[in-house]
Amino acid sequence: MLDLVNMPYSVGQTTKHDSRSEKYAHIPTTHVIDLLTQADFVPVRAYETKTRKADKQGFQKHMVRFRHESLGYQGDSVPEIVVINSHDGTTGLQLWSGMFRMVCSNGIVAASETYAKISLAHRGGLEQKIIEASYKVIEQSNKALLGVQQWSHIMMTDGERLGFAEAALHARYGNNTDDHPIDPRKLLTPRRQDDVGCDLWRTFNVVQENLIKGGLGSYKRLDTGRIGYRSVRAIKGVGRNVELNADLWQIAERHAIHA
Repeated sequence: MLDLVNMPYSVGQTTKHDSRSEKYAHIPTTHVIDLLTQADFVPVRAYETKTRKADKQGFQKHMVRFRHESLGYQGDSVPEIVVINSHDGTTGLQLWSGMFRMVCSNGIVAASETYAKISLAHRGGLEQKIIEASYKVIEQSNKALLGVQQWSHIMMTDGERLGFAEAALHARYGNNTDDHPIDPRKLLTPRRQDDVGCDLWRTFNVVQENLIKGGLGSYKRLDTGRIGYRSVRAIKGVGRNVELNADLWQIAERHAIHA
């Protein structure tokens, strides 16, 4: 369970930022935690985006992940609810489907037309909507977890795995391959023995972890014509983490549909 005493300051913020107008109804994340806890959801982790603006410190975008006591593991993964909020107007309250892999301590956000996020604007009277949305999202997370069983039985050729890695690099860095810091084959390098394999689920997890956690440096010809060392930077921002997870999930879903 999340240690609420040592959680990021923005999660415990009780007031809105001074830039918000009177029409902006502040939704303290602690209130969301209280509501979900009463409905037997357990907060397990919290993160916040770093901000360079001193006046935004403690009001920035942040994420809290929840599990429900009635839902167990499927293999090495467990379904979760991903709650995103801010107190400076950069985002409304969002609830996403997600799951957590114990073997790599890596959070996955399941996002597609099937597992869409639920967004709630900062307005009054949200208590019941938050509870209803949370149960809908955890149901979606559980369905996503069952779908993973299918992915683990979809075998991929070397060419298909390379295509997956190339699509992932495009999602992270755009379509200009000169902006890609590494060869896509590097993304297919597993970090543990259990992730060695050619099925879609393992391929997704290896690529996802390598793009989120970063590293994998290699030498590459730069624009100057010289050979320089470049690497994948770890993603620490809450928003970019969720966006990239969503893109990777959709890439995997497209492959599963055509498998």
